[in-house]
Amino acid sequence: MGNDKNNSQKIILEPNSKSEKFETLKNLIRENFNKNPDKAKIFKNKAIEFLKENPDKNKEVELIELESDLYLKQRNYFKTIELAKKGLILSEVLDDEISKASFNSIIAKANLSSGRFDIALEMFRQSSEIYNKYHDKKNQAEMLNEIGRSYRKLSNYSTALEYFIQSMKIYQEINDPPGVALNLNHIGIINIIFENFQKGKECFENSLEIWKKLNDLKGIADAYNNLGLAYMHMEKYQKSMNYYQQSLNIKQKISDNRGIANTLNNMGNIHNELKNYDQALHCYQQALDIKKDNSDNRGMASTLSNMGLLYLKIKKTDLAIQFANESLNISEKIQDNKLISINYELLYKIYKSIDDFSQSLKYLKLFSKFNDQIYSEETEKSITEKQIIFKIEQQEKDKEIYKLKNIELTNSNQKLEQALKKVKKLTGFIPICPKCKKIRDDQGFWEEVETYLYLHSDTQFTHGLCPDCMQKYFPELDQYSNSLTRNSDGK
Repeated sequence: MGNDKNNSQKIILEPNSKSEKFETLKNLIRENFNKNPDKAKIFKNKAIEFLKENPDKNKEVELIELESDLYLKQRNYFKTIELAKKGLILSEVLDDEISKASFNSIIAKANLSSGRFDIALEMFRQSSEIYNKYHDKKNQAEMLNEIGRSYRKLSNYSTALEYFIQSMKIYQEINDPPGVALNLNHIGIINIIFENFQKGKECFENSLEIWKKLNDLKGIADAYNNLGLAYMHMEKYQKSMNYYQQSLNIKQKISDNRGIANTLNNMGNIHNELKNYDQALHCYQQALDIKKDNSDNRGMASTLSNMGLLYLKIKKTDLAIQFANESLNISEKIQDNKLISINYELLYKIYKSIDDFSQSLKYLKLFSKFNDQIYSEETEKSITEKQIIFKIEQQEKDKEIYKLKNIELTNSNQKLEQALKKVKKLTGFIPICPKCKKIRDDQGFWEEVETYLYLHSDTQFTHGLCPDCMQKYFPELDQYSNSLTRNSDGK
């Protein structure tokens, strides 16, 4: 029996041709990289010795690409970039554009995971251009997806959506179900951000159907998690928790630690909404510990902010301030605008609850200024998103993936089409109610002033508090602000 094992090992390590031997060594490095690093190192050294005896620059590039990709999956981003840069130089010497695109992509993914979104975006674009030049559709679709992810990290959701749809179209064309399912998840999340919860849910359901057909456990778990997110925003908490629990069970089974942390954080949010504060805190703490171990900065910032809000609810303001500031520091470091805004608002509420008017006013001003900027950006993004959905629905209406289109979205698109054809100009007399200030439109419906002006002109609104409303709704802050102004004028 021992001889059989030795003979089997001999067959594995001594293939017929040199190319087969090199491929076998690569496979052995890949198989042992995580579970037995020392053994993987032995096989790597054998591969290096092989290349010394049989010089081949192309195979050298393959070995560097394999190792850098393995370090990327291990989240050792420094080592990933170090190796990939070496491979990039060698690819340029060999004038191998496809390898250059691959190393660019690996470096970009490491930068994206490290929070350097602008660098990642530029490198993904470079790779995309090369793959497009050589008509490599699968890699082109992947790069479009990664560009979409980069824009999403930069909070440019409308542009992200456009790239996700482009990527999905190519995956459909080449009949790649996992690629289609992946993009459906991304499109669903953007719809959740835009509060199109039903649309988001439908995207996640279609994604789940694909992952189930493929028997892909990670994909199924991610889809369950996203469905939990959709139902949470729809305030169907029990259904949301059921999906989160299904997701958690699978992620624990496949040891997806990063996914486990995300789902625990989401379950904590449900407990928080239901005022099960002890259970919420337990989920948050478990999630935070895992995210720290995985150096997941955005995840840590999100969970810390959630914990800050929880401590505010139970009136432990010292802890609320501590966690909100920790979250804000990380959010500013990774330039996550949404989380920065959330933490400004959270700190304003915390300091207001303890009558610290100086700090409360400081964060109210920061939140108002920051949120005004985000608001105007999001308004533009929302319009762009609807235009993109309208255009894609018209182009792709015969494809199966767009069977999820519903009556509400169709009506919305028809209204959008009509609105885009109109010249937005206000003329003549406008009937306005002298009491509530609503305006009557041409169809006889009464609309808020903001709604009417938005639909019939190029006006965009930003929000602030006038002195009267500041005095009415925030009298303590108004008095404090006036005292500050008097002191400043005195100096």
